[in-house]
Amino acid sequence: MRRLPPRSTQSRSSAASDVYKRQAIEMGFKSVFLAEILANLPGTEVNIALSDPSRVGLITPIYTEPENEELCALLMPMMITQ
Repeated sequence: MRRLPPRSTQSRSSAASDVYKRQAIEMGFKSVFLAEILANLPGTEVNIALSDPSRVGLITPIYTEPENEELCALLMPMMITQ
């Protein structure tokens, strides 16, 4: 995922479709909180681990400096009504 300038309401992402072969899920996150997390993590690439629309998303940087430092952020999804 690439970082966008602060206060942006857009994001661009790519995911390997062969990694997740279960039923498709639909999740929503408040863009302000997601942007704040991305602005405060080191590097330009992050990993976002998702398991279920009702569970927290785990966001970790791909690369960290120094290497012995472990960072992560948790973001609760928003309910999506259809």
